[in-house]
Amino acid sequence: MLFGNDCEEMMRNLKLSISFIKSIKTIKPIRPIVIGLAFLAGGMGGCVASTPQTGSLYERLQNEDPAVRIQAAVQAGNEKDTQAVPLLVDRLSDTESEVQLFAGMALEKIAGRELYDAMGWKFYDSPQKQGEAIGKWREWVKKKYGKSGSQSIVPPPS
Repeated sequence: MLFGNDCEEMMRNLKLSISFIKSIKTIKPIRPIVIGLAFLAGGMGGCVASTPQTGSLYERLQNEDPAVRIQAAVQAGNEKDTQAVPLLVDRLSDTESEVQLFAGMALEKIAGRELYDAMGWKFYDSPQKQGEAIGKWREWVKKKYGKSGSQSIVPPPS
């Protein structure tokens, strides 16, 4: 759980923003909205930074707390940690859309905009389109790393 009322309020605002963006039917004007959302998400840095950081980055990407997974995704992106890519791809189908957003942003930082766009994953797309794009990412990970997912790097937390 995020700490403090301000962080909880920011998380609620982020969830509302994500719900709004996912409800938009016309995608063309979406990039400016996504940039604005990224600034909102960036403002959560203090909230996420107050999340306890125990375990490796790879363990935290699989943590049951979404705030911990978000923090780990932000760290992986900032550090351009290529070894985190398979786990970040797993997070694209996370149960929490906020985690999906941060995982996507981290993948874009690590892999570069051209590859990210070529894979076609957008957090505001339908689950079917997201699933197709995640399949592309998983194929790319398998070819690039010889690994198919999170179990290849670190066992899930017990």
